Amino acid sequence: MGVYGLITLAQSEYIILITSATRVTTLFSSPIFQALDYVVYPINPAPVQDLLSSKEEKALLGLLKSHLHGGGRFYFSYGYDVTTRLQEQSLRPGNVWDRRDDRFFWNKYLQTRLLNFSSAPETQGARRFVLPVIIGYVNFKTSSINGHPVQYGLISRRSRLRAGTRYFSRGIDAQGNVSNFNETEMITIMDKPPATTNQIKGELVFSYVQTRGSVPIFWAEVNDMRYKPTLKIMQDRDTADALRKHLEYEVAQYGDQHLINLVDHKGHELPIKFSFERAIEVAGHPRVHYRYFDFHTHTKGLRFDRVSLLLDEIGEDLIQQGYFFRDGTVGSSSQRTQSSVCRTNCMDCLDRTNVVQSTIARWMLNRQLREIGVLKANEVIEDQPQFMNWFRNLWADNADVISTTYSGTGALKTDFTRTGKRTVWGNIQDGNNSVQRYLKNNYFDGPRQDAFDLITGNWVAGRGPGWMKDRRPIQIQIMPYIFALSLFCFLFTSSIPPFVYGTILYIPIAKILWLIAGILTFQFIWANGIQYVAWPRLVPLDYNIEYDKKRPLPKHTNVIAQKGIRTQSVEIELGHKQRVD
Repeated sequence: MGVYGLITLAQSEYIILITSATRVTTLFSSPIFQALDYVVYPINPAPVQDLLSSKEEKALLGLLKSHLHGGGRFYFSYGYDVTTRLQEQSLRPGNVWDRRDDRFFWNKYLQTRLLNFSSAPETQGARRFVLPVIIGYVNFKTSSINGHPVQYGLISRRSRLRAGTRYFSRGIDAQGNVSNFNETEMITIMDKPPATTNQIKGELVFSYVQTRGSVPIFWAEVNDMRYKPTLKIMQDRDTADALRKHLEYEVAQYGDQHLINLVDHKGHELPIKFSFERAIEVAGHPRVHYRYFDFHTHTKGLRFDRVSLLLDEIGEDLIQQGYFFRDGTVGSSSQRTQSSVCRTNCMDCLDRTNVVQSTIARWMLNRQLREIGVLKANEVIEDQPQFMNWFRNLWADNADVISTTYSGTGALKTDFTRTGKRTVWGNIQDGNNSVQRYLKNNYFDGPRQDAFDLITGNWVAGRGPGWMKDRRPIQIQIMPYIFALSLFCFLFTSSIPPFVYGTILYIPIAKILWLIAGILTFQFIWANGIQYVAWPRLVPLDYNIEYDKKRPLPKHTNVIAQKGIRTQSVEIELGHKQRVD
């Protein structure tokens, strides 16, 4: 069905083909597909058995296939530019390949050879093999509002820049790229009232865009097996420059930036709020408008409906912001454009962000429908039960997909998005997802991060298999085995019936000794938790927390080793006592 791309691993180059896909919707006569299955073929003539005899090649192929089949949802179209929002398409008409948004061209690195080859005039025919793929969420439904047929849907696009998993990709880089950056476009298609048929011709087209992205400062949460990782804020002298690059690029792309910060005003998240606000003040960009909304305080007691308080604060901004609108009966050009964007963040840019974005989207959709006469001044889409069921489920599914790609589980708080209220079952599901996130983020996300780095070209094969070696001290490596042996022997000796004690006197003593050994090894593992997290192996993270009990660091400071250079950074006190040894 298409060429996903070409990639060079340790022993061979491979071509990746999409072999199965399903159509999820049709936009403007162009089907959009979700890729379902792939094949990976080696290009060089070496036998497959020889290639797989290399442990490194086998491991890299495993990372590649795990990403294709479990890294997220991938979408493509042969006729519609899935990488670019409608407003930008209307402003830059022309060939799809020339107009594509490189941020969301997920397989661009894998398509590099095809792109370079087809750039020459004599080989432009090869462009037909270039297939931009996005990772994110696409879904559309057809319903009716006050008897008017409407096609409504979402396209969420995740940036390939600074791609990664929840705890291994945070904050900003020196180029101004932030982690977990997503653009979500809400598209509504209908005909001019009154509608004369149930078939939608697409006379009226609305588009409204929101973005989300990690807090754009240098920060990290360092996994050490604890439920809440250690928060590190790197007071890098380049923070202001990196933030300025990020804001200037976003302003150039979308217009004025309305930053909505949802992190807590106390406890673990307070340092992020403080540092973000200070950085924004230093940047001093005239087209950036910061607004803080204490989500958890306002929605205390499961009162998520109180998110409407935020709408009261930003209502005038949303009116001035507007939306993209094209009336096809007047002409092919748009009659209105969106002049700014709301950029929302919480700590992960997942759960709280999803609730707020869906609330803003509902407010904007009400305004759009009133302005064309589908809704009267006193009517709201919340009074349309069939449509609202689709609306809520689309936004909840969007939340789950974005969350799964970043954190490994579905989003929290989606019961409110789906039903309009918090439920007991929703709280139980949130607890289950939280436990899964803890396990996946600590013990399984290293390979997932490696797969992101491999697919996006952040790591290039050919540097030798050194990345596969376990470089931890031997005592660190053997402790889990000693703990497992101690646990097994303790359980085994505990299962021996008491009447046997008379013949084998040392069993009670052995049970106590194995219990002590198990406790001591567990304490050692817990105290050195950072050594037992599944860290990425291909690309070392740009920070390295060193623990030196003999020479403890001064309070509020930590040593960061970045690119081989030891520098000192300030750590802001957390909301509760943390170990800094």
